[in-house]
Amino acid sequence: MPNNFTKHGITHLSPSSVNKFADAPDAWVAQYLFGKKFTFSPAARGGTMVEQGVVRVLSGEDRQAVIEDTLKEYRKSVAFDASSKAEKWKETIDPMINLAVDELLKYGVPEFEEDGSQKKIGIACNMGEYVVPITGFTDLDYPQHNLVVDLKCTQKCPSEMSKAHLRQAAIYKAATGRDIKFLYVTGKKTQWFDVVDTSGILAEFKSIVSRMNALFALDKETIKDIVPVIDSFTGMMTWQ
Repeated sequence: MPNNFTKHGITHLSPSSVNKFADAPDAWVAQYLFGKKFTFSPAARGGTMVEQGVVRVLSGEDRQAVIEDTLKEYRKSVAFDASSKAEKWKETIDPMINLAVDELLKYGVPEFEEDGSQKKIGIACNMGEYVVPITGFTDLDYPQHNLVVDLKCTQKCPSEMSKAHLRQAAIYKAATGRDIKFLYVTGKKTQWFDVVDTSGILAEFKSIVSRMNALFALDKETIKDIVPVIDSFTGMMTWQ
């Protein structure tokens, strides 16, 4: 089968886009083929801001000043959101940053791109008859420890990693050749997961890419008939 991604102007994929297709193909089609916009949930906003705050502290900024700045920015971002979820995140940003930083300080200062941005990774997903580039960005790169850490902010620590997170970890490991750890942090505790054997996860990832490619053999309107696209996906964006 030929590379049908190029038929729709798709030059590369990412772990998050493949995960979105696996979990919500209607949302994927709406966003990537029809340009629908998504709103960000309080969890998505809060998680992103906590991660940015942790990076700033690990890079040498004053911890308390960063926490206060992060809280201020989060409150501004949800100023018109009176939901209980938004209020909950206001309470947990402070302890989340502290807990994450305390766990990560032992590894020292992570390495970023020259401009201070996250390190970009890439790998060629060889599907036999075609190749699809997979790109992504690492949260915390520690080459001195042969380690990549991905930070996940959540209100409840999982007992095991989700399939989506395992797929993400598998791509990171294949692209970097380094050890991969995921750190989950709530407002009360942290949980580490080491990702070791990823062969079966990579096979599953390629299976999803194959299904995507098969669907994209069709034109956009036919795809829309198969995967209905609604007008709004408010609240669909969550922190992954």
